[in-house]
Amino acid sequence: MIRTAADRRPHWAFYLCPAGFLSSVFLISTLGRVEHHPLLYSFSYVSSFALLFAMFQTFPAHWPEKHQWLFLGAMALSARLAFFAYPASSDVSRYIWEGYILNKGFNPYLFPPDSPALRPYVIDVWHQISHKDQTACYPPLAMLFFRLAAAVSPTVPCFKALVVTFDLAAIWILALLLRSCKSPPGRLMLYALNPLVLVFVAGEGHLDAIQVFFILLGLLLFTKNRDGPAFFSLGCAVMSKYFAALIAPFLLNARNWKKIFYLIGAMAIFYLPFGKTGSGLFSSLLFFGTVNAYNDSITLLFRVIWGPYGVFAGMAFLAFCLAVIFVLVHNPMRSSYLALASLLLVLQTLNPWYLVLIAPFLALFPSRAWFFLQIAVVPALYLQYHTATFYRSYWITALEYLPFFALLLWDTYHKKNLFPAHRFAPVGDITAIVPVLNEAEKIGACVDALQKEEAVSEIIVVDAGSTDGTRQTAEGMGAEVLNAPQGRGLQIKAGIEPSRGDVILIVHADCVLKRNAAGRILSKLNSRPECIGGACEMNYIGDSVASRLLERLNNSRSRWTGISFGDQAQFFRREALPLIGGYPALMLMEDVELSMRLKEVAPLCLVSDGVSVSKRRWEKTGFWANGFRVVHLCFNYFIRRRLLLLDPTARSFYERYYGKRR
Repeated sequence: MIRTAADRRPHWAFYLCPAGFLSSVFLISTLGRVEHHPLLYSFSYVSSFALLFAMFQTFPAHWPEKHQWLFLGAMALSARLAFFAYPASSDVSRYIWEGYILNKGFNPYLFPPDSPALRPYVIDVWHQISHKDQTACYPPLAMLFFRLAAAVSPTVPCFKALVVTFDLAAIWILALLLRSCKSPPGRLMLYALNPLVLVFVAGEGHLDAIQVFFILLGLLLFTKNRDGPAFFSLGCAVMSKYFAALIAPFLLNARNWKKIFYLIGAMAIFYLPFGKTGSGLFSSLLFFGTVNAYNDSITLLFRVIWGPYGVFAGMAFLAFCLAVIFVLVHNPMRSSYLALASLLLVLQTLNPWYLVLIAPFLALFPSRAWFFLQIAVVPALYLQYHTATFYRSYWITALEYLPFFALLLWDTYHKKNLFPAHRFAPVGDITAIVPVLNEAEKIGACVDALQKEEAVSEIIVVDAGSTDGTRQTAEGMGAEVLNAPQGRGLQIKAGIEPSRGDVILIVHADCVLKRNAAGRILSKLNSRPECIGGACEMNYIGDSVASRLLERLNNSRSRWTGISFGDQAQFFRREALPLIGGYPALMLMEDVELSMRLKEVAPLCLVSDGVSVSKRRWEKTGFWANGFRVVHLCFNYFIRRRLLLLDPTARSFYERYYGKRR
């Protein structure tokens, strides 16, 4: 049974939260900008987040789904209407101006607002424009939307209505994405009622909602295998704000790479009306992206260390992060989220409304760190105004970012999700599966250690045709022995089918489970019902510098990435099998594939001091030779998996590791 957090909480408290939340956001909307009433504004803003989280935790999941969606839609619309009269950003004045002069026949990419040629056309909004000496920096599709809105009415209410329309459409698309992911409807409020979105989209009117809409639409189409329209929508997102271009590599694979022309085509279509601009399309973008610096974090550190070359260090750091994400994170939505998050952290200018880009992903992948940054950015803005240090105050930056990075590291290390999507039933016993092929020397110690574990109710040895007495030894010790085709994943899958335990524990024949490790596995899973499975910390039998180093690397990899190997006594709840599409029936790399599937569904845990492992393969082939082979195979597997180039049973990996004849 899978239960959401909301199912376990009393619902009476919920009815107090919507009223409190709407009162809080209404107060913010009447206060105007943060600099007008900074202390009260900041307090109300932080309180609205607290009320949002309380409302989410107490949301009545017992309501019919239709009622849940209607409630969330009504709340989202009400909160946005409260901000209709909120003072718009000076950026909106620029949107209006650029749409207005487009309709007058001038190209904003060639004529900055202070151009003498535009003097006869000056209207009221011109006076609120900042950086009048700079030409337009917004992409072509955004400019076309500005032109359309200005043709209707070159006024703030019309432009805010345009942005809020896209924002509401993004909420609808996100609701469809949540349904496709089988996530509870209540998660929608983490974007639909996010105070940062309300203030900077519904209130100040920033165009980031247009980009968010097209990104979410592209991801939704991608989940439905409509890759051509998905790439076209992503092209629209790029032509609304260039940040979205970072997502494209994470949607490409062997099945759809030709569809990238839909993205290129979309970009070309919207560029055509501005074809005479040439490279001038990016001239002011370079100014705003490299000369200006505000509220940055990692790039600030690089600039302190390397001065003007810090921007190149930031680009190198971003490239490294994107490469790691590409190799290790294969869920398209999660990898898109992490790629955009990495970009935000290396920007020289991180305006508060840029964080709107990450807000919808927090409904899918809630993060303590990113919610903290969304909360902290407004009080930080208050402190900057209060201390008259708007452009740079290192102590304010430290207050904003040090807790953020601490939470980011804590979440990565402990694998404890905020608002977990699944809470699993308690577990009571373990079935141990041992795949074997000619393991007569090792199987005895392995089975003996498992028999000493009270939590292990069943031991199933799955033999792939041993000729050295392995089967007889295991049967003589009381283990159930089954036959299966050669290949670890095929053997393990065959052992799981007749098994009965609440938890499946996979132990290789050359591994010895440590005392009470099985009991600690049950305790870990029962104390953390959101965890779907995990692995054990391992050590090699015998002592050497090389083996100690290898142990640390293996355990650190599992701790930080969630990816474990088969000699780490992997385990998972039986409930997990339908969620991950069954156990991966691969001849080799089944352990890596299992880790990847499990961690895409729910958090994994690591049990300390769990298993001792033989060093025989490392001693046979040598530390460096075997290490290089394992790294090469894993890297090759990750890339082929990412690009959908794997063969169904991974036979080629098996033959490369063991040889064609074993």
